[in-house]
Amino acid sequence: MKPTTYVNRDKPPAAGVDPKAPARWQQVETGFSYTWHDHRTHWMGSQPPQVVRNAPKARHHIFDWKIGGRIDARPFSIAGSLTWVPPKSHGSYLWISHVAIAVGVLAGAAVLWRTRRGAVRRPEPAGTS
Repeated sequence: MKPTTYVNRDKPPAAGVDPKAPARWQQVETGFSYTWHDHRTHWMGSQPPQVVRNAPKARHHIFDWKIGGRIDARPFSIAGSLTWVPPKSHGSYLWISHVAIAVGVLAGAAVLWRTRRGAVRRPEPAGTS
């Protein structure tokens, strides 16, 4: 087996595993698209990278990755980057939602209070007077 087989199983490679050995492929599907989980494309640490811990509110390029393959003996590669994008802060808008809720509750309470006091009169049905 290739070393990535062990990485994907979260186990250290067994003795004698050769990263230069030819791949042994096994058909797993008969469709036209394939998906897989590849640890080379995301952060595997239990803690965020040090650069993120130092400045968690900033955007950071963590690393680039490239995965090679072949289709009918023609080589191809899939490439990408891992970038830390801090979550959007909704704190500045949180007070607006609290005010909107408070206004709604107060308006509802005012309508209920006026209705119970009889201040809001319902119109008489036509032809009953």
